[in-house]
Amino acid sequence: MKNTQNFLAGRAGGLKRAMKSPRRSNERKRSLPEGLYGDFGGVNAQEPPPIDTMIMPSFKAVLAPIPEEIEEVCLQRGLMPRTVVGHLAVARFLSFFLLSARTAQECSGVRSSILLADAAYKSGFWADKHLDDSNDIFETGQRFASITDAFGMRACWLKKNRKFRAVMEAMCDPAECLKQLGLCKLWDEMGRRELVSRIADACLQECDTLPHSQV
Repeated sequence: MKNTQNFLAGRAGGLKRAMKSPRRSNERKRSLPEGLYGDFGGVNAQEPPPIDTMIMPSFKAVLAPIPEEIEEVCLQRGLMPRTVVGHLAVARFLSFFLLSARTAQECSGVRSSILLADAAYKSGFWADKHLDDSNDIFETGQRFASITDAFGMRACWLKKNRKFRAVMEAMCDPAECLKQLGLCKLWDEMGRRELVSRIADACLQECDTLPHSQV
């Protein structure tokens, strides 16, 4: 805990400067399901908190160079347990896409864990290596100005889709939300099973909100 506090304190100057930025006139009030989401601390609903944008690049810089083939090599040679290799791939994936998913969550109320699992299902955990300049991580056939826009559009589409209604109504209950996701007809049976498995195995719902002590 002390080391964590020192790490954050070392960035305090930059954070304070960022948080002094005036709120833009087009800022939207966050309207989210009660009891689920804490304010992650962003100045605007459309942007991740300054502290997160300072921390996450450190993870990306370390994890981005990892080659996609490392999973197969490690498993073939027994260099790491399967679960460790899998979690390494998830951590790398999150370093690229978590902040975009959280931004979409704060604007739409769709859990970032669902969006992340859906993105991984569509494009794989190594999506950054295969995406072109269309940023179409959900394979919709559209072009997006940024990954954040792609996540935002996907969240809005899910929220408005009647087949997703039961999932949307369960957003405040993690267990019920997973249950309804496992029944949602937007994906076939294999897709539903994979989405739920990705969320549960990687504990992605922990990324949906801050710890209670920090909310």
